Amino acid sequence: MIIDEQGRLDASNYTKYEVDGVNLSVFEAGDRANPTLVMFHGAPHNTQEFRFNIPALLDAGFHIVAADHLGAGDSDRPMEVDLYSGEKDYERAIALMDKMGLDQFY
Repeated sequence: MIIDEQGRLDASNYTKYEVDGVNLSVFEAGDRANPTLVMFHGAPHNTQEFRFNIPALLDAGFHIVAADHLGAGDSDRPMEVDLYSGEKDYERAIALMDKMGLDQFY
């Protein structure tokens, strides 16, 4: 199930990944044999903002990975201010793809 009875992305599709000493909450759905589309939300949101897009993207044949940024959703919320920057978000995104074993993605 992708969407639960409350209309939210189903919790069973989320996994925590430890990346660079912090835990990121990551939604994953679809066949890994399909092209992977990686989605990151804007601030101050979380992956739930994609709840209307993901079903259509899955129907279009994508494998979906949507991660909550640090400080959002169920991802860790460390107090160190220097962890919250666009550069750090980018570095964590690439490290997350490596951790998940995804070499090619959009």
